[in-house]
Amino acid sequence: MVLCLTSAQTEALCRHSQQAYPEECCGVLLGQWVEGDGIVVEVVAMENVWGRGEVGDLVGMADRDPMDRRRNFALDPQAFLQIQRTARDRQQSILGIYHSHPDHPAVPSEFDRAIAWPEYHYLILAIEQGERVTMKNWQLDDQGEFQAIPLHLANP
Repeated sequence: MVLCLTSAQTEALCRHSQQAYPEECCGVLLGQWVEGDGIVVEVVAMENVWGRGEVGDLVGMADRDPMDRRRNFALDPQAFLQIQRTARDRQQSILGIYHSHPDHPAVPSEFDRAIAWPEYHYLILAIEQGERVTMKNWQLDDQGEFQAIPLHLANP
């Protein structure tokens, strides 16, 4: 099982993380499941709406700074539902969710675990000083632990 991205999609992800720096960026990966592999067809950048709701309360982490988008992200629920509908209409699936970790490793945090769903890939982009980006892909296993899932970067 791998997650397949093109170089153009990878560049779009890097650009989004650089534009959002020093805050976390976030978005959705749309595509198709082919023999267990996730083939990304579209990267959908979304606004980080952390601080506009009670996400910290919902996942038992109300102590997190409600306005700190440098260490937190949230997807707008209404926008996420619209993306689900669009994907369904195009006979695609939401393969995963991506977000950045400014000046922090591409390793899931406890917050990431608290909000994760096992059916999705979680692509984390570590961005250092607003420039260099590295990516790692994760998925929850049956015990609720994140496991690294390979990325396949294809051309174009």
